[in-house]
Amino acid sequence: VNFVEGLGVPEAFSPNGDGYNDVLFVKGYNLEEMYFEVYNKYGERVFETSDQSIGWDGYFRNQPENPGVFVWVLHYNLIDGRTGKMKGNTTLIR
Repeated sequence: VNFVEGLGVPEAFSPNGDGYNDVLFVKGYNLEEMYFEVYNKYGERVFETSDQSIGWDGYFRNQPENPGVFVWVLHYNLIDGRTGKMKGNTTLIR
């Protein structure tokens, strides 16, 4: 059996309430554990979760974040025992 690593975070999302791409989730499968963080341009952590079913809605301290680019870091453990770290950025569009 070939094990396929399939993980990623969308490059953009639009939390505008239209029902499409309103929440930023970690996408993928074969995840055993994960820790996902999102940072704004000032280096403030605006979101964190260790549950793949919980995503970021574009709010920080109960206020909507302005459109822009946000940096994310994903630490993960896969079901085959491999571990890793991914970094990237996502654009918030309003």
